[in-house]
Amino acid sequence: MKWTTNANDDHLVFEYTPNYNTSAGGFVADWNASSYGGGKFEMGMGKGDHTYWTDLFTRPSAGTWHLIHLVFNRSGSINKAYVDGSFQSLTTGTRSASGLGNFSNSLLYFMSPAASTLNAAGTLDEVRLSTSERFGSWVGTEYNNQSSPGTFITMGSESCGN
Repeated sequence: MKWTTNANDDHLVFEYTPNYNTSAGGFVADWNASSYGGGKFEMGMGKGDHTYWTDLFTRPSAGTWHLIHLVFNRSGSINKAYVDGSFQSLTTGTRSASGLGNFSNSLLYFMSPAASTLNAAGTLDEVRLSTSERFGSWVGTEYNNQSSPGTFITMGSESCGN
């Protein structure tokens, strides 16, 4: 993703629920989080009764492409975030929910929460959702493969076997 500007306006990258505050089983990714002093990327899951489980990390620079992997774990406090193949230290956000259960059968909204007027200022190139966790070595390999393929693999000269 490439964010145009950094602001603390809570314009979301995506929201998987019609309303993160009141609908059970959703999650959000907020590049421009205003909570905890701003300047953070907030990732979180909601239980639907205004209770949450959120984590924050330092927001990447604006105006350049970044590969971001977010790992949400509904069963406990082991969320993970990677930016450009590097693991991010997470700051504990709101921890008012427990027993979050499964993700709901819901819509996934991109660049705006539930199609509201909080339209985000950025570009998404590719989004993938998976039910399998991607570990640090996989994330690093994917980033290296995409960001600098010439240094990721070495090709020898062609030859014919006899």
